[in-house]
Amino acid sequence: RRARKAEKLAPTFGAMATGLLAEADLRPSTRRAWESVLKVSIEPQLGSRKPAGLSKDDIRRALAAVRARSVWAAAPAHKVLPWLFTLAVQKDILPASPMVGLRRADFRVKDGGRRKVVATPAELRAVWNAAEKAGAYGSAVRLAMLTLARRGEIFEARTSEFDLDGKVWRIP
Repeated sequence: RRARKAEKLAPTFGAMATGLLAEADLRPSTRRAWESVLKVSIEPQLGSRKPAGLSKDDIRRALAAVRARSVWAAAPAHKVLPWLFTLAVQKDILPASPMVGLRRADFRVKDGGRRKVVATPAELRAVWNAAEKAGAYGSAVRLAMLTLARRGEIFEARTSEFDLDGKVWRIP
């Protein structure tokens, strides 16, 4: 009976993922990023499969294929998939998540794949000084340099997130 319900609500993984993402209360930048991860990395591997028939091994193979294509795509894919499967279980689309027992660490970029780019003090100073002449965008660059916040967090920040008296930025 549950399998029939899953079949009706989500005939394919792609349909299930698209539907769950459309209903989710996500920040616009998160929605765009996760839609991209789904379209580029996950749907080519799992999109046409029936979600109720996916096993842990299917997920492991799909993530390995994503990692083989791009080591940088594996971690975001491993972030989106557990969220999707957990939501599918909560909404009674699936009886259980095939992600149970899979560790994100298994799909992280190892040291050999890490980017090792370090700006020199002179380069940082040049960016800082150039940002002064770049208006609002330059202010955002300076804020990023000071806080190490992500680009999306800075450009989507609301004034209500800043406590100027307390000198605190509360990122939701």
